[in-house]
Amino acid sequence: MWMHYGYGGGIGWGFPSLFWILFIVFLAGFILVLLGSHDERDKSRSEENDSREPEEDTAIEILRERYAKGEITKRQFQDMKRDLL
Repeated sequence: MWMHYGYGGGIGWGFPSLFWILFIVFLAGFILVLLGSHDERDKSRSEENDSREPEEDTAIEILRERYAKGEITKRQFQDMKRDLL
């Protein structure tokens, strides 16, 4: 009668171990990809918000400079400022 110990013959333990190692590596990679794509979306959203604010500030500054130089009237300044805000 043959006596088998474990999974049989010494290679039996390797296949389940290899499966779990590959599964964990795949799962970790999948999670990293999900986190990376989430970070990119947040980054692009924050860049959009950052790019809008300076443009509005710049437009108001230009408008103030034009008013200060006398290029536009007070009424024009108020109308343009209202349109920008």
